[in-house]
Amino acid sequence: MAYTTAGLWRLSWAVTGTGASVEHQLVSVAPTPSLIEDGRSYATTTDLANYLGAAPPVYAPRLLLRASELLDSDFLVAAVYDADDDGMPTHPLVLAGFRDAVCAQTEFWGEVGEETDISGPLQGAQIGSVNLQFGAGANRASPSYYAPKLVRALRSIPSEHFRFVVTAGC
Repeated sequence: MAYTTAGLWRLSWAVTGTGASVEHQLVSVAPTPSLIEDGRSYATTTDLANYLGAAPPVYAPRLLLRASELLDSDFLVAAVYDADDDGMPTHPLVLAGFRDAVCAQTEFWGEVGEETDISGPLQGAQIGSVNLQFGAGANRASPSYYAPKLVRALRSIPSEHFRFVVTAGC
């Protein structure tokens, strides 16, 4: 059977004779890798494997893309560095720093779960009557959604090639 699109498919078949019945199975079909990998990423799965010293997870292309988007939106908006027409850094030290930052964030999500970036980390749990608390409350410090090594990777880039700027408006 060929599945033509990503999503959940129901596979059904009929058994005849002894034990006759109708059976159903749900099949989860992932998007083709080229659809996942579309977008700008500062690291490849090979970069991630070298960074981790281990094989990357099968969903690594999606995480690398999301980590690159996070780097762009949360860190690079006020950054100055030489870039090509596509916005990719041209200096090898800047490119290496961005690569390491993205790999660090991907590794971080592998440890704490990417869901902490969606619902916030688990702040509390109760076994009886199950009471889960996600995110930071008024009496708790806000959680870090960024890998500590991400920040260190950006700090390792020499200031003559990469810097943050601050602007003020009236």
